[in-house]
Amino acid sequence: MGTSILLVFIIPAMIFEVLFSFITGAMFGYPTAKVELPYDEAAGLVWEYDNVDDPYVKLSETEIKDGKQIFYFESAGIEISTDGEMMDLVFTDKNGNEEVYYCITSAKINEPGIYSADECRLMEITLTATNPEEGGKWIVTENGNYILNQESTVSETQTYTVVVTPGNKRGSYAEYGMFDVKFAYTNSLGVPEELVTAVYKYENGEHYLHKTKYETVDDFLDKLFGAVFDSITY
Repeated sequence: MGTSILLVFIIPAMIFEVLFSFITGAMFGYPTAKVELPYDEAAGLVWEYDNVDDPYVKLSETEIKDGKQIFYFESAGIEISTDGEMMDLVFTDKNGNEEVYYCITSAKINEPGIYSADECRLMEITLTATNPEEGGKWIVTENGNYILNQESTVSETQTYTVVVTPGNKRGSYAEYGMFDVKFAYTNSLGVPEELVTAVYKYENGEHYLHKTKYETVDDFLDKLFGAVFDSITY
């Protein structure tokens, strides 16, 4: 009874807070995160942001201040992506030098998380279908916040880049220093045929690929329903 009464007050308060944040954001601007780069026009230190494959973040403002070229970014509103939700923000100066930052966003009322390349660990994983089909392709199904955004292509093989940042390195299983990413190989109709779970573990100061689990959808369903039937007692 007490809990129900408490929820009557808490839920409307949470809804009001979210609505208030959206209204104030629309009126006065949403929270931003910034990238600061050294600025010296005479030395060619004038930077340009590439804005390629960064659908979940928006450049809202730039300024030159105290010898710095500053780029301000706000969240564009997160969408669950089958191509990965991590983004690389690439900046190139007049001399052709590059600086790369990695970014993950959430709701527009939150500032994006932006980290320099030096703070991040990158790993590649290549998936190959055991029974490739015409028109089949790989997609990300869970924890795309670890996967660098790229366009899924029709192919039996796909290579993904896993990005571990200071913001996500604790993982889904923080007490064990682990996280996993799940993928599916889909047919031409978009129906999953094969499933892959890649498990990453933290050890000796770094994450590494601990194990990769492949199974067909039929195998998964057999185990799922088999467990359900086994649990039924008469």
